[in-house]
Amino acid sequence: MQDFSVPVFVGGQLPKPEPLNPLVIQTDVAAELDIITINDQVVQLQDTEGFRLSVSATDDAGVLARVNTRGAIVVEHENFITVTGDGFKPGSDAVVWLFSEPRRLGVVRVDGDGLFEESLQIGSDVPVGDHTTQINGITANNEVRSLNLAVEVTNRTSEPAPASVATDTTIDPVIVAATGPRNQTSIRTAILLLGVLLGGTFVWFMLAWRRRAEER
Repeated sequence: MQDFSVPVFVGGQLPKPEPLNPLVIQTDVAAELDIITINDQVVQLQDTEGFRLSVSATDDAGVLARVNTRGAIVVEHENFITVTGDGFKPGSDAVVWLFSEPRRLGVVRVDGDGLFEESLQIGSDVPVGDHTTQINGITANNEVRSLNLAVEVTNRTSEPAPASVATDTTIDPVIVAATGPRNQTSIRTAILLLGVLLGGTFVWFMLAWRRRAEER
């Protein structure tokens, strides 16, 4: 199984997606993928086979934050990056990273039906500013799939909202679209079909990254 103990690199570099252009790295050349935003709050990757990966910023009560004017997910210190969906390999683990300077936010456990949901806290030690969050997992067909999104980390500005106003992070985009044309915006993602991801080149990148970390 793929080793996600380090981030997925592209050309020896960590991916740096633009806010309105999330980046998918995968080994399945046949998969047709779309990325949509829901209510300017949730970024969702989906394919034609039923795979769905939703990413949002939430507070302690599960209330969703809106993306910023550039389209990046905004998460305050001590709040969470929340990952939900369906379609990773049953019983597997997906790993969530945050960088420029790579840090592993945590592991998302996938249940026996391929469902997953996890909220990973952004500590106050994370520098304020622009970052990338990367979610790496294995599909039911044993293919690598890595979603890379622009994230803005900000200082905490308010107390958590009461639990009574919590919002479901697994909104069906078809239902949301019926409330108005601006609630769902299609974004055609740049998809890198990296057939060498599981080969020697990727392994070399991992070793190089570890070597750089040890030299620091």
